[in-house]
Order: sequence, then C-alpha cells, then structure tokens
Amino acid sequence: MKKNHKFIILFLLFAVILIVPTNKLEAKTLRDYITEVEEMIKELESYEEERAAARARAKEKEEEIAEKYANIEKYSLRIQEAKKEIEDTKVTIGEKEEEIKELLSFLQVTNGENVYLEYVFGATDFTDFIFRTAVVEQLSNHNDELIDEMNQLITKLEEEQKQLEIETKNEEKAIAEQNKLLAQINVEIEDLSDIYTDKEAQVKGLEEEIEYLRNAGCDMDEDITVCLGVPIASGFYLPVKTGVVTSEFGYRIDPLSGEGYVYHKGIDIALDDWNPVYAAASGTVGTIVRKASCGGNIVYVKHLIDGQEYTTRYLHLSSIEVSTGDSVTINTIVGYSGGGWTGTRRGGYDSCTTGAHLHFEVNLGWTNIQPQNPRNYIYFPSRW
Repeated sequence: MKKNHKFIILFLLFAVILIVPTNKLEAKTLRDYITEVEEMIKELESYEEERAAARARAKEKEEEIAEKYANIEKYSLRIQEAKKEIEDTKVTIGEKEEEIKELLSFLQVTNGENVYLEYVFGATDFTDFIFRTAVVEQLSNHNDELIDEMNQLITKLEEEQKQLEIETKNEEKAIAEQNKLLAQINVEIEDLSDIYTDKEAQVKGLEEEIEYLRNAGCDMDEDITVCLGVPIASGFYLPVKTGVVTSEFGYRIDPLSGEGYVYHKGIDIALDDWNPVYAAASGTVGTIVRKASCGGNIVYVKHLIDGQEYTTRYLHLSSIEVSTGDSVTINTIVGYSGGGWTGTRRGGYDSCTTGAHLHFEVNLGWTNIQPQNPRNYIYFPSRW
C-alpha cells in the first residue's frame, strides 16, 4: 500500500509539472515587428476615416449654423420692414381720421357751422341735393372702412413681428446648441489628429527600427534577443538623479482639462528642463519618436531581466541623445528632460504637458507592450 501511495504521489507531481505552464516568453522576431507596423498602419487608416467622417459632420454643422444665421438676418430685415409698414399705416390712419373729421363737419349741423348746409342747399335741384348728401356719407363710410382695414393690418403686422422675434430667439438657441456640438466635433477632430500624428510618428520609429534590424542581419523569424544580443540587466534604477513624483500610475483627473478621468500609463517626475535622463536598466534602444503632438520626443529602450522582456519609455524629452540600436547602461543619458518649453502653452509642439517633467513607463514585452506600475520595480522617494 505504501509503495502504491508513493507511486500515486510521484504520478501527481509529474502531472502537475506537465500541466503548470512555464514563464518562458515567446521569442520576438523581425516578422513580429513588421506585423505590428502593419497593424498600426491599419489603425492609421481607421483614424483617418474617423477624422474624415468627423470633418464631414463639422462641415454639416457649419452649414446648418450658416443657414440659421441667414434666417436670423432675413427675420431681422422683415421685422424692420413690418415696423416701417406699421409706422406708415399709422400715418395714413391719422390722415384718414382728419379727412373723416372734415367730412363729419359737413354732417354736424348742430355745431353752428353752415358749411354742410351751404354745400347741401347749394344744390341746383332736389336730385343734386340727394347726390351731395350721399357723397358726404359715402366718403365718411369709406374712410371708416379704410381705417378698420388699416388697424387690422397693423394688428397683423404686430403679430407677424412678434412671431418673427420668437423665430429669431429659437434660431439663436439652435445656433448655441449647434455651436456646442460643433465644438465637441472639433475637439474630436483635434484628438483624432493628435492620435493620428502620434501613431504616424510611432510607425516611422518602428520602420526605422525594422530597417536597423535588417541591416543588423536579423532573419525574419530569428529571436531579436539572439540577433541583437540585448544585454541582460539585473534590475531597474531611477532614471533621473533628482525629482519629485507628481502623478502616479493609474486613473487620474485629466490634468489638461481638469475634468473626467484618464488612464496614466506611467509616473510623472517633476524636474526642470534639460536635466539628464538615464536608461533605467541596461538594454538596447528601440523606437525613437520625435516631436509627437502628445509626448514630444520619446525614447523606447528594450530590456531583458530574469528572462522577461521589458520596454521602458521616456516622454517629453527636450532632446534625444541616443539612436536606434544603441546599447545602453544605467549610466547612459538617453536624453534631457523637457515638457516646459516644449509644451504648447509656451509655443512648443507637445500638447500633453502642463510643465517640465519626465513621464516614465515600465512595460511588459517588446511588441504590443503592456503598461505596468513602475513602483512595482523601482523605489521612488517622495523627493530626491
């Protein structure tokens, strides 16, 4: 029985060894890099389509806004015309009222005036008398009717004027709403343009890296680690000699807008422009991105630590001091800190910075990298 138990235990241990996966990573090859570039180019095409669609929507909104402004202009002109018609009609009414008064004076026998009598009794015969009396009455009645019509016209014009003023306010509200939508679309276009520019810069950097790997004689399916001979590092170190951590890894309030939450893929270290930035571990320089709209000058460095592939990223650099394929150590200056004068607030090209600092990342892998919290690998003092 004891032998059987021992056999069962050994069998289970052997089964566990077979089932438990190893931590050995799949080798990265030149083909992997080419595939990544192809995928990024497809993303670029997708972003360009989205940007074109957003531009079409913006143009549509602009046309709608222009149409509403034209309507307001038309309403304004019509309101002025209506006001002029009302004033002219009131003047005409005044004139007609004066005529009526004159005509009524012919009919007011009791007022002591004999104009009417003179007119009526000046008739040559009875028929002429009847005619003259009828003329006075008809003229008076006609003017009364005209005044009634003109008062109705004034009422109609005033109602039209009020309606036009209501329509104007409605159009102004609609314009305000359309302007808000247009502003949102323009922000979307700007964001897409930034992403497109950054992706384009990354593609260019990767293409330069691919060209370097080809010139280095790397075969399509050869392990890059073997081909380049990436130095093995023992661990990570602080990338700068002085600084203060001002923003941690993970979700945070958007520092640019002050609204909403964005995912921060690294740690921000505040320090002045033009401080030396060192490689955080021995490795090989990979992709280099220059003057990206978000991130500015960026350096990627590949590392191999305990059989695991890592990529560190250094963003907002004021200058880059290495080239793709360079071997680096913790004493190698990859660039100098920026983010101050390079930021768009000071007329620079980097829109994703609010001041001088280094954005530092630690990522798993060399391609399709996965952001990690740098504090899991490096001790950051509160101030150093």
